[in-house]
Amino acid sequence: MYSENALAQRSSLQDQITQHEQKLAAARASGSLREEVSELNFLGLLYRQAGKPQKVLEDLNAVLPIEQRAGNQAAQAMTEDTMGRVYTDLGQEDKALALFNQALPVWRTLRIRQAEANTLNYMGKSYDNLGQRENVLPWFILPAILWWRPAAARNPTSYSEEKIPD
Repeated sequence: MYSENALAQRSSLQDQITQHEQKLAAARASGSLREEVSELNFLGLLYRQAGKPQKVLEDLNAVLPIEQRAGNQAAQAMTEDTMGRVYTDLGQEDKALALFNQALPVWRTLRIRQAEANTLNYMGKSYDNLGQRENVLPWFILPAILWWRPAAARNPTSYSEEKIPD
């Protein structure tokens, strides 16, 4: 049985899904690829929370070619990373690692250290799930180094632009 709080959260999540599906339909009707991509990405996150991984993969597979055509490397890497996380959730570690390995060089090239650290962490989780314990430790140590280096070392030009992790 679900508690009242769990039922309220599920209802709220379904309301959000319905709202963003309506926004997606409006974006498609208007021909706005930017809005379509945004809504598909958001729906992917909501469907992942709702425990609907196949729907997440369906939506993100629709997004990926649009991002590739637009040449938006960061958006493409984020989509690949999110898909990798879903494959990790499904226990399909080889697919997850392939996607993480596509996203990782982009994060490094663009110097988006938080995303790089998160991807490395998920890679460690995938190797752990595969039972490859000898591969796990480096994937967990490097993200810690990326997160905890002084801000000046991560971005020597400015402290003010550096975001502090929660």
